[in-house]
Amino acid sequence: LSLSHAAAMEELRSELQLGASAEAERIRREEEERRLNELIRLSTEAETASALALKEQAQKLSASHIVALEELKTEIERVQTESEERRTEDVRRMRNEVEASSAAALEEQAQELSSLHALAFNDLRAELHSSCA
Repeated sequence: LSLSHAAAMEELRSELQLGASAEAERIRREEEERRLNELIRLSTEAETASALALKEQAQKLSASHIVALEELKTEIERVQTESEERRTEDVRRMRNEVEASSAAALEEQAQELSSLHALAFNDLRAELHSSCA
């Protein structure tokens, strides 16, 4: 009886050790699975945070591009306005030059005509005097 009792005890001890090993393995697997799930959760959170940061950067870049485009548009309008003002001033200056040149030419022509009229008048007077004499 004691031999069979010892064998039964040994078998029971062996089963308990197997059970304890199986339980330890189950606990180890559960812990490993819990860590893996935690890593997956952290990885997902990091990816989400990264995506949100990238989206925020893209929005900031977009906003700065909009500001830069507005500044460029304003500069283009300023340059166009200055260019139009210069063209207007150039046209005004050329018109004034042409008018001044035309006025000077007309004045010169008027003086020439006046001189010719005076010469013709003097010639006519001389002819009149010589024909009356």
